[in-house]
Amino acid sequence: MSLPSRLAAVLIILAAAAGATPPTAEHVLSLADCVREALAANPELGAALTRAEAADAAAAATAAGRLPRLDLTAGYLYSERAQRLVQPSFQGEVLRYDNDIAEAAVEVRVPLYAGGRLVARTRAAELTAAASHLALASTRQDLVLNVIAAYLAAVEQRAAIEAVQGSLDALDAQLAVARTMEEVGRIPPLDRLKVEVRAAAVRQRLSRARRDRELILHHLATLLGRGPERATPEVGEAPAPLPVDNDPDALVAEALVSRPEIGAARHDANRAREELAVTAGERWPAIDAYARYTARSVAPPEGGALPGHAEYGSGGVSLKLPLWTGGELGARIAQARARLAEAEHRARAVELRITEEVRREFAGHAEAVEREEVAKRALEQARDAFAIERANYELGRSAINDVLDAQAALLEAELAHAQAGHDLALAGVAVARAAGRDVAALLVGRGGDRR
Repeated sequence: MSLPSRLAAVLIILAAAAGATPPTAEHVLSLADCVREALAANPELGAALTRAEAADAAAAATAAGRLPRLDLTAGYLYSERAQRLVQPSFQGEVLRYDNDIAEAAVEVRVPLYAGGRLVARTRAAELTAAASHLALASTRQDLVLNVIAAYLAAVEQRAAIEAVQGSLDALDAQLAVARTMEEVGRIPPLDRLKVEVRAAAVRQRLSRARRDRELILHHLATLLGRGPERATPEVGEAPAPLPVDNDPDALVAEALVSRPEIGAARHDANRAREELAVTAGERWPAIDAYARYTARSVAPPEGGALPGHAEYGSGGVSLKLPLWTGGELGARIAQARARLAEAEHRARAVELRITEEVRREFAGHAEAVEREEVAKRALEQARDAFAIERANYELGRSAINDVLDAQAALLEAELAHAQAGHDLALAGVAVARAAGRDVAALLVGRGGDRR
C-alpha cells in the first residue's frame, strides 16, 4: 500500500472514531448494577411481592378463626307500637313499654369443636402463603435470568457492531487503495465498483446492528423498571462464565430440591389435601359456646331524665349438624378429591419438566463450549486468510473477489465468535437457573460488578 493510501485509510478510521461518542464510565452499568435495579424497581416482581404479602395476611385471617370472637353491637329502635324494655323474668313482673329504645350488647363466641375444619382451613391458608412466596422466588429468578440475557445480548451486539464497523473500515481502506491503483492503471474500474458495492452492503448491516442493539437496551430498560423519563441503560463488560458441574444427575437431584416451582406445586397438592379435609369435616357437628351481655334503655326525652334502664346477660352452647343436604356435600367432597388428584398430577408434571429442563440446559452448555472453541479457531484462520489475500491482491497475484470473499468470511467469523461467547455465558447461567441456584448471588460473587 502506498503512503497516500495509508494516510487516507488512517484519516477514514480517525473520522469514524471521532463520530462515535462512547458513554462515560459513570453512565455504564455492570451486570450486578442491572440486577440490583431490576430487583428494586421491576413492577412484575413488585406485583408478585404484593401477592405474597396478601397471602400472608389471608393466612393470618384464617388462623384467627380458631380464636374467640368478641363483638359489640348497638342500635336504636323507634316503633309506632311501644316495645318492651326487657323480657319478663318472672310472672307478674311489671313491664315497661316505650316507642324509643336504645340497646348495646357485647357478645363473645368461642369455637369448641368443628370436626377439624378450622385446623385444616388454617393449614391450607398457610400452604397457600408458602406457595406464593415460592412463586415470588421463581418470578425473581426468572427476572434475573431475563436481565442477564438482555445484558449479555447487548454486550454481544456491541461486539457485533464493532466487528461490522471494523469490516467497514477495512473496506473503506481497501476502497482508497483501489482508487489509487485505478488512477495508476493497475486495476480496472470494476474492481473499485465491487468494493463500493460490498461497502454499501456492510453499511446497511451496521445500521441494522445498531437498531437491534437499541431495541435490546430498551428491553433491558423495561426489565429494570425504567420509564420513558429515564435514560436507556448502557452496559459494561460481561462477567466470566459460570462453571458447570459435569454430573447432570447431580444437577437434577439439586433442582428437585431447590427449584421453587416444584416446591410451589407440592404445596398446592398439600393445600388441596387440606381443602378436602375442610370439606369432609362439614359432615361433623360444629359446636360453639357463646355469652352475651346486653344493656337496654328507654331513650330519654330532650332535657329529661333516664326513665328506664335494664341490664342482663345470657349464654349457652350452639350445635349445628347437617342432616341432609340433597347430595350437595357429597358432590363437594368428590370435587375436592378430584382437585387433589389434579394437583398431585401437576406436581409430578413439574418434576418431569424440571428434569427435562436441567438435562436440556446441560447439553446446551456442552454444545456452547465446543462451538466457542470452534469459533475461536475459525476466527484465527479467517484473519490469516484475509491478510494473505489482501497482500496477494496488492502484489497483483489475486483478484479483488478473493479479497472481498476473505473479508466477508472474516466478518462472519468475528460475528460467530461474538455469538458463541454470548451463548456460552448465557448457557452457564441457564444451567444454574435450571438447578435452582441463586444466579444473582453467584454472578455478583464471581465478579458481576466488573465494568
